[in-house]
Amino acid sequence: MKLLFLGSSILLAMSIIHTGTAGDSKKDENRLTFPESELASPVRNMPGYLGGKADVTEIGGRKFFNFTGNISPVAFRTPDYLKKESGSLTFYVIPEFPAAVPQGKKLLVHFLFYSFSKEGKICAAINQYDSGVNNLLFMYTPTGGKTVVAQKAISFVAGRIYSVKVAWDPGFLAVYFNGQLVGSAKKDKPLCWDNRITIGGYGGTVYRFDGKISQFVFSPEGPGVREELTIINQTKKPVSARLVDDSADSFTCELRASDAKGVLKVSPRQLKIVAGKKYWVERSEGECKEYIAEKDGILEIPFADVLNDWINILPTRGNILPSGKWSYGILKRDFPRNPNRLTGISANTALNSFVQQGERTVKDLKLSPQPNGDATAAFSPWMTAKPGDTFLITGKYAIPYKTFGAGTHFGVQYENQKKIRTCYLGWSYVTAGTEKKPFVLSLRITIPKDTEKFRLFAVSAGEMHEAAWVDFDVRESLKFIRKQQLDITPEQKAPSKLKPLAETPVLTAKKMNGRVILHMDGKPIPYFALQSFPTSEGCRIFADAGINFQYMTVYSRWHPWIGRDKYDFSHLDQMIKSAYKQAPQAALLLYFSMTPYKGFAKDFPRSGVRGINNKYTDWRFKETGDNPNGAMVSYASKDYYRELEKMIRATAEHLQKNPYAKNLVGFHVVGGNDGQWFAPRYDQSPDAVESFREFLKKTYNGDSAAFRKAWGDEKLDFATVPMKPYDRFSKGPLLNPDDPADRPQIDFLKWRMSIAAPLLEMSARVLRESFKRPLWITMYYPDVMSGGDAGKEDFGKYLRSGLYDGFVSCIPYGEHRRLGSMGGINQITGSAELHGKLTMGEMDYRGDYTTHNGRGYGADFNALGSAHGHEGIWAQSVRDLGGRLAQGQGTWCYIMAGNAWADAEFKQQLSDLRRAAQLTADHPDGKDRPALKVIIDTDTTGYSRKAYWSYPILYSPRLVQEALFASGLGFETYMLNDITHPDLPKGKIYYFPLASHITPQQIEHIRKNLQKDGNVLIFSFDAGRLSGLGTEKAVKELTGITIADGKKYIHYRNSFEKSPCKELVHGNNEFRSWMFHVTDPEAETLTRFHSEPDKVSAAMKKHNGWTGVYIAAPSVITPGFLRKMAESAGITPVCDSGDVISTGNDFIVIHATNSGRKTLRFDRKTTLIDPVSRKVLAKDVREFPFDMQMGESRWFYKKSGGE
Repeated sequence: MKLLFLGSSILLAMSIIHTGTAGDSKKDENRLTFPESELASPVRNMPGYLGGKADVTEIGGRKFFNFTGNISPVAFRTPDYLKKESGSLTFYVIPEFPAAVPQGKKLLVHFLFYSFSKEGKICAAINQYDSGVNNLLFMYTPTGGKTVVAQKAISFVAGRIYSVKVAWDPGFLAVYFNGQLVGSAKKDKPLCWDNRITIGGYGGTVYRFDGKISQFVFSPEGPGVREELTIINQTKKPVSARLVDDSADSFTCELRASDAKGVLKVSPRQLKIVAGKKYWVERSEGECKEYIAEKDGILEIPFADVLNDWINILPTRGNILPSGKWSYGILKRDFPRNPNRLTGISANTALNSFVQQGERTVKDLKLSPQPNGDATAAFSPWMTAKPGDTFLITGKYAIPYKTFGAGTHFGVQYENQKKIRTCYLGWSYVTAGTEKKPFVLSLRITIPKDTEKFRLFAVSAGEMHEAAWVDFDVRESLKFIRKQQLDITPEQKAPSKLKPLAETPVLTAKKMNGRVILHMDGKPIPYFALQSFPTSEGCRIFADAGINFQYMTVYSRWHPWIGRDKYDFSHLDQMIKSAYKQAPQAALLLYFSMTPYKGFAKDFPRSGVRGINNKYTDWRFKETGDNPNGAMVSYASKDYYRELEKMIRATAEHLQKNPYAKNLVGFHVVGGNDGQWFAPRYDQSPDAVESFREFLKKTYNGDSAAFRKAWGDEKLDFATVPMKPYDRFSKGPLLNPDDPADRPQIDFLKWRMSIAAPLLEMSARVLRESFKRPLWITMYYPDVMSGGDAGKEDFGKYLRSGLYDGFVSCIPYGEHRRLGSMGGINQITGSAELHGKLTMGEMDYRGDYTTHNGRGYGADFNALGSAHGHEGIWAQSVRDLGGRLAQGQGTWCYIMAGNAWADAEFKQQLSDLRRAAQLTADHPDGKDRPALKVIIDTDTTGYSRKAYWSYPILYSPRLVQEALFASGLGFETYMLNDITHPDLPKGKIYYFPLASHITPQQIEHIRKNLQKDGNVLIFSFDAGRLSGLGTEKAVKELTGITIADGKKYIHYRNSFEKSPCKELVHGNNEFRSWMFHVTDPEAETLTRFHSEPDKVSAAMKKHNGWTGVYIAAPSVITPGFLRKMAESAGITPVCDSGDVISTGNDFIVIHATNSGRKTLRFDRKTTLIDPVSRKVLAKDVREFPFDMQMGESRWFYKKSGGE
């Protein structure tokens, strides 16, 4: 008997069959008992006794064997009646072991009984896992056959009495706990009992049962079999389904029907299906909707082409939204873009400015912004609720054509006992849809404290559009079960037949034709990788597709760092061995966590992060109390530095002895918050306080007088300056380093952003020192393109360092990731390439294929931006991978491991994606670059209030992306610090969305080198504010336009002038911030402030050989304006349809935001090639028209002028 026999059972699927309910053992007292009912002490006097020992005690009228502390189970002869085709055994157990596995243990097996013969093995047990799961199972393995297991996670308390029943018949096994069926499974072979059955453990200390087990009561009745899932397949494609959970409250099953169509008949055993009653069906892939049962006991659910659909059925009262008319009118106050903390404008204030103009039914609920720019709103009738009630809210709208700058908002307004109204803004974006196929929005809400009623609202704001609301649904939000990974098949576990690599591969980055290309052993490979959990089948599937650049996750329970100076490499070794066997040709990198073991802060009390209230915080920065166990460890902790270095060196030493680690070529260094090293907002642990003081001392060169003057406090001293939440003290949004009121926050933010840098540098340095081979080392680094400070040092420092080779950031989540949206980037990719580095976008789709599935149905797919089906995943992948390839960069597929997605079509998609990416590795083109260069100041972070992913100055590079992608020009991003780099590629349009910290030297370089050749230079907002010149003088130097500081706040909404740039509007990106305005009488007015029309908010000025543009508001740019600027610079947009366009590196990628005709245009004859099939699509053309549907993606590889 091996441990694996039981340990692997948790991976086996439960059957789609349910069985009968458990009988009451007292009703069976007249039936034969086992052992026989007349029990005596000692056991050896009992009939059928064969060996072992156990005392017998009576509890509650029942006799129990006491096995606590006993390592010798009791064996009896197997009665003949036990060997029948059908039957059951009922008994009682009193577990006297804790419900949690002791620290350091991975699995404990507590045998209730077993009977092993030559023909097969039968047993019942409680398996305990270190994850906290306790599984009760009844299992049978016929010799040479497949193990069948009926099992389920249970909860118990040591010392209490529980009933257990196991049952069998010719086709099924079943196990019951406390009279409830908890697991069942199909079987096709009869049980083969040995001539003995052993109770109370397996012998020895490892598999013993600490507790008491009663006499067994046998019944000849089997489990009472019933088919719960019946499939009516209307195609010849394979379809399968399995039960996940069945209770009185809900029923959950899984359906796989790729390319198939049919009906799933559900007949639950526990959940009562009553004809005429309503049931809410939530699905991970199909439409979530209400069904009415036509027959008792059966609910029919149609399906079509679902990869891995989790179906959850719940009784419901139905839609509780009142049928009355909606209030309709306008909002007199401006409505913000979600989330409103970014805008300085309150959605709640806007909603409370509602002026009713009439009433409308849902059928007539069509909303458009007012001609003067005011938002239009509608409110449902009020609904009553109690605090703590939860609701699922669904809305559907149709917008035939998506207009840039349009905003459709959807949410909930609450009213409390004092008649004060607040709101939850759940959605703010526009995705095109039709009335036949509307866009679906879902929210899950919990009613706040003191709230008595709530109602829905819908708002249309920004650019002109019409949102026709098709339907709304409000119902109690009931239980739902998270979608899980499918089981692994034996075929997927079989070792790969690929030939292993002869030597350890070496990854290097080399310049080829002006691009940085990844090479493995001197051969170019695409920068396209797998990042997975340690499951071998993921490695194999990607390797079979030719993707031999693979990261494997090492953290949590797989991590070798288990305690102070304690390392357990067994799991890591097994993972590497599995990966090697499945992908022997792959270059393996470890996605390796530097986060210490859970009790680190308990062992080293100074190391735990402490929040504002001096309480320990967890990795989410949430204060948890005075217990250091599980506290996040400070990046400044000296104990952490010392112990981390020891762990890295110990791991390196071990790995270099592992024969299966010869394919190991590098590491992705993860740790801290979310693995991405986001810095805590606040940390007053002792070492952090000391680090802050040392930072101040270094900043002011040890000059106490200069420090006191800067902070405006003559009593301050470097050695005693307190740690405070300095970010709360400043009043305005723009921090002035010369103002003592602002300087503490600036210094605090700068320290916070630098605190992780030494730790990251040390980790990479020690890794390189500890290995006797070259390593490829990467880390997460989302920079200001993501809209926040990322809590780390200047990106340029890492680019100039030789410690890191590449940088990863997530492709933005949520609305921007959905089909029909831009996707987006969170990194300054051009500068990375300029410095010989590579970046990756993380394709963390969490959809039908991934191990991390959506964390809930409906609303979460909106929040994550997931797509469904082969076509949806392909469209996302082409948009996001293709967009990075056009910029000379790459992506990785995040945690796509497990056969939830391993179907033939997706495998082919992987191969096709890799084949397209290989083109950019084999034939890079550094000359094919967009004319639009986006130059971003990375030194501005820390000079604006609340630099925590939340202030519009920092957010402006993120918000302008939608316009950049829709311009049809393509674009490249660079750091402002690289503006003087001799190899910076030339452009025609230079857009500086963030340039607060531009230096006089950089200004002079721009004047000499960029203000010529017909170039267009665009600056915005507070450009030059921190240059030493001031914004007014700096903007004059940079654009030739005279501006003034308005010295007050203003809402940035703009009204057009009649000019070629009439599309330059702020649209839906509403902000309230500091006012600058144009005063130059010679400049051409583009827009004026809506609230102060006498003030010019944007202007352009043509000079001799160049054009200057100034835009007063941050993140105000539109596709139409950029195309006009391109026209003035002699540049032809690749496509002017307003869709998502990426171009460069001989790639053109288009993702349709609207359905219709698209036309690619070129300034010279161009040949277009399909990057997958390599077929010529058009030869020597200047234009190429084609049709697309919203959400579709296409990509083209191009050759120009006879290339």
